[in-house]
Amino acid sequence: NASAHIKNLTENPNIDAALKGVINLANVSKAYPVKLEKPLNGILRADVKTAFDMKSVETSQYQNIKNSGNINVTGFNYSGPEMAKPVSVSVADLSFNPSKINLNKLQAKTGKSDINVSGSLDNFYGFLFKNQILKGNFNLNSSLFEVADFMSPTTTTNDEGKKTTEQVKIPSFLDCTLTAKATTVIYDNLNLKNVAGTLIIRDQAVNLKGLTMAVFGGKIGVNGMVSTKNKVPTFDLDLGLSAVDISQTFSMLNTLKAIAPVADVINGKMNSTISLNGFLTQDMIPDVKSISGDLMGNIL
Repeated sequence: NASAHIKNLTENPNIDAALKGVINLANVSKAYPVKLEKPLNGILRADVKTAFDMKSVETSQYQNIKNSGNINVTGFNYSGPEMAKPVSVSVADLSFNPSKINLNKLQAKTGKSDINVSGSLDNFYGFLFKNQILKGNFNLNSSLFEVADFMSPTTTTNDEGKKTTEQVKIPSFLDCTLTAKATTVIYDNLNLKNVAGTLIIRDQAVNLKGLTMAVFGGKIGVNGMVSTKNKVPTFDLDLGLSAVDISQTFSMLNTLKAIAPVADVINGKMNSTISLNGFLTQDMIPDVKSISGDLMGNIL
């Protein structure tokens, strides 16, 4: 069910519209003559109202856009070049008000990973209409988060039929703060437990603040930045190691194994502070040949 009223057509169109209904997305291309690059599926439920004038949109006066209502999507699946692996969204629930779009609930899976997200988006209309920065604050919880499910480089075929691997890029249109908790995080060959911290995504970089994890029989704290703004991605990290097993740490962390091969000659536990910076490979793994930094250790 839909209704719309449009006034002042010739000067500054004023639009007042409402939409309420249920749509089976798989049937859209059957019911309407639209060409979709990828088939849709899932159930969309909407009950929304909007009122705005075109001049406000054109002059970025987004406070004059009056939106309200809810949109709910269930059973939605998506795969595309911007995603490392297909994404299955069991529930996505959005509510609107004039200033924000609230993500009340998002439950999704991709690869082996599961995520539960809630939060809010600011400046959505500037992003939608003017290609401005999309701002937001989110909370993320996961029982299993495998980094490769989200950050694998994509393989494309060029005009000559040759396959090329594209470097992972952190989106330039995001300015978001993400408070995250995960029971298990898989990164390269590491299984990290009870991971928690804050990630600030801005200017094609991720700033890590107060990130903690249990690994190697102890704990590691991480602060620093990973950036994909330049042609070759870079990292600059400070690590705080507390009571970690020396043999495990220096044999399983490939970066430390390469710069300080002590795993075979020293046993015990260690407290340490490590500062490292350098380049990252296409798989977002540190390039050992590029690394510089400092390591201070206290063997227990």
